[in-house]
Amino acid sequence: MNTMKKTILWGFALVCTAVACQQTDPEAAQRKEISDEVIEIHDEIMPLTEKFDRSELKIDSILNDFSKYAEHFEDVDSTELRQNLLTLKENLEEANEQMMTWMNDYELDNSVLEYHEEELKKIQDLENTYHRVNSEREELLNTF
Repeated sequence: MNTMKKTILWGFALVCTAVACQQTDPEAAQRKEISDEVIEIHDEIMPLTEKFDRSELKIDSILNDFSKYAEHFEDVDSTELRQNLLTLKENLEEANEQMMTWMNDYELDNSVLEYHEEELKKIQDLENTYHRVNSEREELLNTF
């Protein structure tokens, strides 16, 4: 009976060890989940950078030949329209600059959970900026 108890205890210890080894670090799983969300947001807004670049070129073209465009907007103050275009161009450039800076600084392999939580907040703020600027872009440039 004594041998039987030892065998059962060893078996139990072996099973517990195997189960413990299979369990993953809960913080690692949380980091992975957060970093996956960060990458998903990045991948969603990244295609807008190309649209923003093309829109900047379009704004430059409009501003270079502004008199041609301004006459089509008789009811609009041309000074205000020009300023709105310049402001939009600045917003497009700033959004893209923020994205490039964020991408250069992001450390996917960082093992600190708080780091990934901070990066999630940063990319969510950037996502909000991109959606706001994209709405401005569509509203203003669709008139041209």
